[in-house]
Amino acid sequence: MIQRFNREQMVSGLLSIGAGFLILLVTWAALRAVLSAANYITPFPDSAVGTLVLWLMAALVGVGWYQWWRMGDRFHIFKDEIFHAALRREHGDETNVVSLAEGEEVSGVVSLFAQIFLRGPRLIFTGIARLQSRFAENPEMEERMGRVLQLLGVSKKWQPALVYEEQAEELGALIRCGLVDFSASKMLLKAASTETTESGE
Repeated sequence: MIQRFNREQMVSGLLSIGAGFLILLVTWAALRAVLSAANYITPFPDSAVGTLVLWLMAALVGVGWYQWWRMGDRFHIFKDEIFHAALRREHGDETNVVSLAEGEEVSGVVSLFAQIFLRGPRLIFTGIARLQSRFAENPEMEERMGRVLQLLGVSKKWQPALVYEEQAEELGALIRCGLVDFSASKMLLKAASTETTESGE
């Protein structure tokens, strides 16, 4: 269970980082071509072209990171953080868990800009987050996760999350692995339908 998750995160993380750098390379080449073409219209020192491209790329990476954080992309990977924040909310913490999970609404223009120019940086940060999301090998923890997953699999229905509050650590790991679905707004959870039959792996 944990080994499979770690392997999947390693592969998808490295692919995401590689794709992100490839997109950045294409963006760099495109910016350099545009500025070089503009140099024919308004001449300026050749060294200024390279410097300006580097500054623009640095700005794209910075804005890309901010957009990645602001849109809540991290929580698509560390889904267990939403679960733990929801539990704290039930005990008086005012964390707006739902907004963290869903990110923020953006206008069509901003969304288009993000898709075109910020895709590379966001892929890189997503890949890094996937690598960071891997678990330490722990057979005892995996055994506890399997028992909790079996309990949830017997019902095959949405259940109150607070019923399993004492198994919060195991549930958080299962949620991050995608083996358990969790609704932060309703505080309900259930075994993921496509994974329940594989709980023994």
